Amino acid sequence: MVFNKEPSARALADYLDSTAEAFEEIFMMLFSHGVNSIGLVPIEKWRELLRRARASSGFLGVDESTYPRDFAVFARYRSEFQRKIKARHPLPPPVGIDAMDDFLSRRAGEYRVRFE
Repeated sequence: MVFNKEPSARALADYLDSTAEAFEEIFMMLFSHGVNSIGLVPIEKWRELLRRARASSGFLGVDESTYPRDFAVFARYRSEFQRKIKARHPLPPPVGIDAMDDFLSRRAGEYRVRFE
């Protein structure tokens, strides 16, 4: 997500709609910037997107009752991540620039991401 505003919620919903299978797990942290600004996605909408997971889902570090004024989210995130997401995997080897260029050229326009 770029920010927890409507375009990011739509992008996530579109991505989940486009995948062949539902995700087993979906977890997310929401950036609490302190105000109910125009385009801010309500907590209920984020919950709805999380429920699209097949097995488990939830917020990481988010106090739903104080969002978007939940500044402690940044302090709670790490411990909740470690507690709620048990799987640990080693980092994959680095990807060379040629492999990255090949991937980007094959996937051009497929995602709402640009690499310049």
